[in-house]
Amino acid sequence: MSQNATLSPSQQWQIFNEATVELAQARTAEEIVKTTARSLNRLGLHVLGGSLDDTQTRFTIRFVSPAPNTDPAFLPFLHSLSALAGQTLTVPTSDTAHTLIHHKTMTMASLARLVAWLGPAGEAVRQAFAAASAPPMEAALAPIRVADRVRYVFGLASPTLTADDIPLITAFTNLASTILDKLTLLQHTEAQKKRADTLREVSSIVNSSLDLNTVLSLILEQLAKVIPYDSAAILLERDNFLKLEAGAGFAQDEPVLDIRVPADTNLLYQEMKQTRRPILINNVRADPRYVVWAGASPVRAWIGVPLLWKDRIIGQISIDSFKENAFTEADVELAFVFAQQVAAAIQNATLFDESVRTTRELQALLESARDVTSTLDTEEVIRLTAERVKELMHAQRVTVYLQNGESNTLKAVVDLDDSGEELSLPPGEQIARQAIAARESIIANPVPTPAGEPSGAQVAVPFVVKDRAIGAIAMARPPAAPFRQSDLDLLTRFALQTGIAIENSNLYKQVENRLKRRELLNRLARRLSSKLSLEALALDIMQTAVAISDADAAAVALVDPSNESRFLQFTHNLPGEPLPTHTNRLPAMAKQAFEKQQVIATNRLAEEAGTAPPWAPEDIKGAVAVPLTTGDRPLGVLGLFTFERPFSQSHEVLNTLEAIG
Repeated sequence: MSQNATLSPSQQWQIFNEATVELAQARTAEEIVKTTARSLNRLGLHVLGGSLDDTQTRFTIRFVSPAPNTDPAFLPFLHSLSALAGQTLTVPTSDTAHTLIHHKTMTMASLARLVAWLGPAGEAVRQAFAAASAPPMEAALAPIRVADRVRYVFGLASPTLTADDIPLITAFTNLASTILDKLTLLQHTEAQKKRADTLREVSSIVNSSLDLNTVLSLILEQLAKVIPYDSAAILLERDNFLKLEAGAGFAQDEPVLDIRVPADTNLLYQEMKQTRRPILINNVRADPRYVVWAGASPVRAWIGVPLLWKDRIIGQISIDSFKENAFTEADVELAFVFAQQVAAAIQNATLFDESVRTTRELQALLESARDVTSTLDTEEVIRLTAERVKELMHAQRVTVYLQNGESNTLKAVVDLDDSGEELSLPPGEQIARQAIAARESIIANPVPTPAGEPSGAQVAVPFVVKDRAIGAIAMARPPAAPFRQSDLDLLTRFALQTGIAIENSNLYKQVENRLKRRELLNRLARRLSSKLSLEALALDIMQTAVAISDADAAAVALVDPSNESRFLQFTHNLPGEPLPTHTNRLPAMAKQAFEKQQVIATNRLAEEAGTAPPWAPEDIKGAVAVPLTTGDRPLGVLGLFTFERPFSQSHEVLNTLEAIG
């Protein structure tokens, strides 16, 4: 170009000055690179322009710009090169490429060698080059630097190109590098300012509310303005679990808010805990630390950012892209700054939420204390407690069990169930039994069903009074709402209140029953001291005994005054022959009580052969036989019966019945 150039030096420098003006007006890197290429075209150079990736091992062809008045014989070759625009090639490890990239200087090379670098993709180019009848071409590679790294490369060709032209061409590429540096600096400054403005706006927006759900939603909205993502989530650590509290970009049918993973086994989270730094994975499928959970299957690139508050990690922000290599280190640093700004807002909202919840719980405890002390009705006390804790703790089912000390059985006295829910939870008898036996609270997160699938979370707290468990309250929630220690503490306070109230109610009933029994006994004594028929006497005895023992029915067998070898038999609330009836044989249980002159009780009457009277209904379950005497003389036997439930064999009841006898 120097010896055979058609342009004089003054013309060449005029082109350079005009290029300087044009480049100063360019606003994008593409404009700068193409303007430089057009200026070199005016010098008689054909230009192939391309860019290097960050690793400087991959070269992407961007355009081909031919010089004016190109020899027609050379046009097919240039057209074949243009067809490769957009293709990415591996940079050859030749001396020429090494000089260009590492020394960042222009270097001469034969056109044939440059064509050979195109590899398999350049077959059509090689054929066009071989068929070209144009004069031989000289070639060179010229770098354009950005921030002192080669970012763009020009492949130059001309019949008259020589090494003497390197200074002039270098002047053009250096000018382009300078303008690109200024543009990059300007863009970086503007981006920094925009990011700072955005972060200030983010801080203002996310701190505009103390409602945790609102704050988390605002954070994800603002994050999208700072770092574009396909999906994102905020996970907070609670009770050694990472709970996904908010998500964006997930399909509506994906249950992402149900996600709850152990914090101590999550490798990425533990690494962030140790380093207090974010993690970038630009290919999650190649990283064994990344665990795919529901809704995350399309994710290919991921940024995990720790939420730090006072040097303590309270959770993380997960930022996802469905494309590999979507994020840069600059994105990571920006996300880290963003996370530190919003962590304080999350913690403030969390503390506010906890204070509101604590206030609500204390108010509920005060109201519960007022409720349970306003009545001595055990069932009313239990119902009020169950309703209050169900509402306060968002339970799906609450069941209260009381222990029957005599039969060692549990009775569900209150069972509140949201039957409209899709998930049906068990009443919790098994966990209630465990809590009563251990006299300790139990949490089960979650509870397995017979099918082996988790059906929900359960908790049971016993009612312990004077080191004795008198019952328990069992509560169930869906798997997505496991019970926390704070839930257990609150339920324990309610159970303590309720247990004391139940005990007070039971003590009141015992005193009331004792007074009632005394009054009944006194009444019976007065009746017995008057002249009564045997039938009236038997009826008084049976009615008094039924009232005292809470039995369902009674029978009396009295020695017949006219024939002491037989008995007169009377019944109350039992089917049978018209009263009285005569019998020469007592049932086995009555005979034993009569002969041994002692009270005999059983709750297996139907199972004991010969024990039940022949006229007794099949549904009698419990019975007691009480001998009737006057002085040392046996008068007969009193029988009391319960249907489908056990007979109370408390010492107080049996002693009272013995007094009747």
